[in-house]
Amino acid sequence: MTRKSTFALTLILALTMGAFLLTAAPASPAHAQQPGKAFRALWFLVLPAPEMLLPMDTWGGSIFATLEGESLLGGIAGNDGNETDYPAFTIFKDGQYTICFAKSVAAGWGGASDCADSFTYEVPHALVTWQSTDALGDYTSTATIVRGTGRFASASGHLHITAPFLVWTPDGGTTWLGRGSGVITGTIHGVK
Repeated sequence: MTRKSTFALTLILALTMGAFLLTAAPASPAHAQQPGKAFRALWFLVLPAPEMLLPMDTWGGSIFATLEGESLLGGIAGNDGNETDYPAFTIFKDGQYTICFAKSVAAGWGGASDCADSFTYEVPHALVTWQSTDALGDYTSTATIVRGTGRFASASGHLHITAPFLVWTPDGGTTWLGRGSGVITGTIHGVK
């Protein structure tokens, strides 16, 4: 081997080892992830959203959840993002939903103004598989919590969402209506 080749090989090995050690190094206490809390929710959505939290919301409704055994109730609204249709399925990209929890379960959710404790999750990709008709679908996605307010201000985590739903157009294609129910499961970190 020539001297240049030996030097280049040594440099590549040193850089590779350095990159490995940086990724394998334990996180400092300041960056260690806080223990998570199990999150499980059941929601009922309507299209169009009866109450929008953001101007681009299309679906919306009620959500009932438990966070490590604590009961929560509130509202959810959002949209599925950009749509690409295929004969038996549809792929959605860049969807976003916000979940707002009521201050008191006993008092119920007070609508969009009752949104002191909330979190927003983004859905990079969602898959809808269509049943025998184009009206009944099964929605599946994995989402990432991207921001929050109140006790969810430092929240992070991943959620898995499954939901059967029904959509139809009563006027031949210009207005869409829908109903859906679903389950959200996951672990949320950084919750007060």
